[in-house]
Amino acid sequence: ENDTLPEGATIGLTLSKDNPLGLKNALTGKGTYAILHAQGAEVVANYGEGPFANTPAITVRRHGKGEAWYVGPRLELGSLRAFYRSFTARLALEKGLEADLPLGVTVQKRNGENQDYLFIQNFTPQSHTIPLGSLNGKDLLSGRRVAGEIVLEPAGSTVIAVAKGR
Repeated sequence: ENDTLPEGATIGLTLSKDNPLGLKNALTGKGTYAILHAQGAEVVANYGEGPFANTPAITVRRHGKGEAWYVGPRLELGSLRAFYRSFTARLALEKGLEADLPLGVTVQKRNGENQDYLFIQNFTPQSHTIPLGSLNGKDLLSGRRVAGEIVLEPAGSTVIAVAKGR
């Protein structure tokens, strides 16, 4: 079951003290949110206010070596970042590129046999300069060597091939 908050309204979430992500600060939802029933899942956060106060907002259910997470509300940007930063740190996921990316720019890394490939995409209507740090490689779309930084045009993308271990 889903419900919708009025335009501009938010709903606070209260985290369980021993939540598996180690989150300390409350999270905030906006827009739409789902009404959850734990039914064997661990409650990570409850709605902290409103008609569904103290009911599950985020749950996790473990099965074998896996986990299924359900996030009921649409999280505000700061809460979304906090949630996924904790989530990826807990899973020890490697970042595709060690850089603080502008909002709307993504990097996915794919591992090849002799080189790795970085897929960098700009989903915004603005150009963005992306710092590459010490990374250098070949832009497979332009054929040019790249180092230091690249500029992605609005809605632009590129693929950079990087030697293994770089």
